[in-house]
Order: sequence, then structure tokens, then C-alpha cells
Amino acid sequence: MPNGFSPNNDGQNDKFCIPDNVCVIEFKLKVFDRWGEKVFESTSITNCWDGKYKGKDLNTAVFVYFFKAKLSNGEKYSQKGNISLIK
Repeated sequence: MPNGFSPNNDGQNDKFCIPDNVCVIEFKLKVFDRWGEKVFESTSITNCWDGKYKGKDLNTAVFVYFFKAKLSNGEKYSQKGNISLIK
């Protein structure tokens, strides 16, 4: 998982996405702000976080993510970490 992204519409690192080279069958990704409020959730590889919450751009900050997945070989995988939104 990346540790930062910059949603500034320059075509590089504009969204926080699950890497497309991972053999994931199903997953759930949740992102929370520093107060514990969920700002993003996805179960689709094509649904990436664009740094917005309720349609508004968020400021530069560090967020926490939780990722759980089932891989194509049947294994279950989970990861948690920080993602920096950089403007």
C-alpha cells in the first residue's frame, strides 16, 4: 500500500488505490481521520479515495487505513497503516 498521495489533478498519485498488481478477489478498505471518523470506504478496486469527504476536499493530514482482503489463492490478508494526504 502507498503511504501518501496528492490529489491535485496532475495525473500522478491523485488517488489512494489498492495496487492493481495484487491478486485480490474481494476486499474492504476503510480510511479514518485522526478523530476516528470514517472518511472513506470501498469494496471495489475501481473505487479509489480522491481525498474528499462528503464532497469536500480535505486538508493535508495523516489518516489511518484498515485493509482486509481475500486473495486469489484463498489466503486472507489484513493490513493497517497510515496514509498521508499531501496538498
